[in-house]
Amino acid sequence: MLSFEDALRALGIDQTAGPKGAKEAYEAMSGPGLSPSIRKRLDAAYDLLQDPRVWSGGGAPLEVGASAGKGGEDFATVRTTPDVAAALERFGRDHGAVLDVGDLAAVLDAGAPDGASGLIRPLLQKGEIAAGAEVLRMLLSLMSRFKAVDWLKPRSAVRLVLTAYGSDADGAHTETITRAVNALEDWKNAVGEARFGYEGAAARGLKWAKELGALPPGIHKTVRLALAQAAARGDLNRARVDIERFVAKDSSAAAEAVKMLDRRHDITRAVYDLFPNPSMVEDKRKLPDFELATWAKIGLVLCIIAVAANLVFGGEKKADATTVQLLNARDQICRTLKEESPACAFAGIIQQSLSEGRCGSVDRLLKELQLEVKDYHDRRGGVVVGEAQESVSAAEKVLLVIHATRCSATAQPAEEATTP
Repeated sequence: MLSFEDALRALGIDQTAGPKGAKEAYEAMSGPGLSPSIRKRLDAAYDLLQDPRVWSGGGAPLEVGASAGKGGEDFATVRTTPDVAAALERFGRDHGAVLDVGDLAAVLDAGAPDGASGLIRPLLQKGEIAAGAEVLRMLLSLMSRFKAVDWLKPRSAVRLVLTAYGSDADGAHTETITRAVNALEDWKNAVGEARFGYEGAAARGLKWAKELGALPPGIHKTVRLALAQAAARGDLNRARVDIERFVAKDSSAAAEAVKMLDRRHDITRAVYDLFPNPSMVEDKRKLPDFELATWAKIGLVLCIIAVAANLVFGGEKKADATTVQLLNARDQICRTLKEESPACAFAGIIQQSLSEGRCGSVDRLLKELQLEVKDYHDRRGGVVVGEAQESVSAAEKVLLVIHATRCSATAQPAEEATTP
C-alpha cells in the first residue's frame, strides 16, 4: 500500500495540492498507452489522495471501514466475531464446493487491504457467478458494520460487480449481482463520499453498475454483454465496435433493443447513435409460398440478364485504385497483428466505411486502431521482428490519407497513398 509521500511522488505534486490538485494531476497523467503497472500505481495514489482526511492528518495512517471513528463494532478474528462466523457458515453451505471457507476466513483474519478481491475475481472468471456475487455481497454487508476492516477497496469492489455483469452471458444471475450492487451502495453510504470518492472511477463505475442492473430482462444479450464488458474495462466506447456489428447483422433486433434503452443513462448515451431508428426499419413479413417462389424466379431471371449484359457490354472492370489500397492496408494490418485481433477488426470497419463513403465514426475508429497497434508494440517491448512495424505504419498512413481525402469537407486533393 502506498504511503502519503509515495502517492505525492507518483502524481508529481506536493502537500499543498489537496484532493483537487491530485485529481487534476491524475487526469493529466492517466492517458492511453500506460503500462498496467504504472496505471495501477496511479490509481492507488489517486484513491489515497482523494480522502480529505489524509491531507489534514499530514499523511498519518487512516482508520478505514464503515464506522471508523463512529462507534462501530470491532472485528478481531472470524472465530471471535459470531456474526462473521455465521455468515461464512451460511456461505459454505451454499457455495463451499467452489470456494473453501477456510481460505476466505484466513483472508479476513489477515486483514490485508483488498485481500478478498484475489479470491472473488477467479470465481467470476471461471463462470461461478452466483458464488462470486454472493461472497461479494456478504463481505460488503459486513464491511458496512465493522470498523477498521479493508477487505475490499472501492475501486476493486466496483470492478468486481461490473465483471460479474460482463461474465453473466445468459443473464441468469442478474438478481444475485443486483443484490451485490445494493450492498455496494450501502457500503458507500456508510463510509461516506470522501472515502469512496466523489467523482472518481469507483463512483462512476457504481453508477454504471446500477444502470446495467436497470436494463430490461428482454434486452438483447449482445447489447447487455457489450455494455457490461466495456464498463468493466472502464471505457464505454469499447462497446461501440460490438454494437456496430450487431446492428449490421440484425437491424430488426437492434431496432427492438433500442426501444428498451433509457437515453438518460451513461451506458446508453455511449452507443445510442449507432442504433437504427425503429420507425425506419421495415417490418419483415413472411411472404406466402407461391409469392415467394414467383419473386425468386423473377430475381433469377434478372440476375441472368444482368450477368449477360455485363459480359456483352461492360467486360471486366478493374477495382477502383483507392479501394485496392484500402484492402491492401487492411490485409497488411491483419497479417501482422493476426485476424482475431481488435486492430484487424477496426481496420476492417474503417476499410468498409471509407469504401462506402461513410465517415461518421471513422475518426474514433482510427484512434482506436492506433491505440491497439501501440499496445501491440508495447507488449513486445517495442521490438517487432522483420519489417512488420514499417508495414503496419505504412498501412496506417494509407488509411489516414484516404480518410482525409474522402471525409474532410475542406481537404485538398491528397497525394496518392503508398500501398503497403
